[in-house]
Amino acid sequence: MIPRFSAIVALSFVCLLTSVSLPAADAITNDPDLPQPLDVSTFQPLLANPPFNRVVDFTESLLLTGVATVGGKPMATLMDKATKKSYVVSEEPNAQGWKLVQALGSNELRLTQIKLMVGPEIVTLRYSESQLNPAKVGSGTVKYPTREEAIRKDQDGKEYVRGSAYLSQADQDRYHNGISREAHDKFREVIRDNRDKMFQMTDEQRAAFSKKVFDRISADDKGGQKR
Repeated sequence: MIPRFSAIVALSFVCLLTSVSLPAADAITNDPDLPQPLDVSTFQPLLANPPFNRVVDFTESLLLTGVATVGGKPMATLMDKATKKSYVVSEEPNAQGWKLVQALGSNELRLTQIKLMVGPEIVTLRYSESQLNPAKVGSGTVKYPTREEAIRKDQDGKEYVRGSAYLSQADQDRYHNGISREAHDKFREVIRDNRDKMFQMTDEQRAAFSKKVFDRISADDKGGQKR
C-alpha cells in the first residue's frame, strides 16, 4: 500500500509542475523589478586600461615655479603642466593635501629643490632647464636680452634694468597673466629699488636675482591671482 501511494503522489506532483507555465527568459530580462543580466561590454574600457596599472609621476606633471620664505616659513609655488593651474604649498597641507617637507634654497638655482609630500609619497621637485635659462640658441648657449630690450626709463627719466626680461618664458607668462596687479607692481618696485645693483651685475646675475625676487613675491601672492 505505501509504495503504491508514493507513486501516485509523485505522479501528481509531476503533473502539477507541467501545468505551471514559467516566464520566458526575455520576460525576466524586461522586468525592471528583477536583477538584470550583467553586460560584460560595459567593463571593456576598464579592462583595456585598468587604473591599477597607471603610474602617476608627479615629477613629470608638476612644475616648480617658485621657492620663498614668507613670514619666516618656507613656501613654494607649483604649476600643473597639463592644466596650467597654480598651487601653493607650505608646512601645512593645502586643499589638495600636499605638504612641503623640505625647501632647499641656493644662490645656484640649479641646486634649489623642494621635497613635497603627496599622500604617502615624497616627491622631489627642481626647476626645469627651460626655467633656468630665459632662452637658448641652437648651440645651447643662453641668449639674454639686449640692452634695448632690458633697459627702460621710469617716469623721472631714470634708467633701470627690466627684471622681467631676464625671467624664463614660464615665469614671464606668470608675471603677465598669473599674479595679481599688486604683486606685478611689487616686483617692478623691488627691481627699481635695486637699479644700481642691477647695473653692476652680469646677465647671469641679473637673471638669478630677478628669479629670486619673482619667486618670493609670487609665493606671497598666494599662488597668483589673475588680474
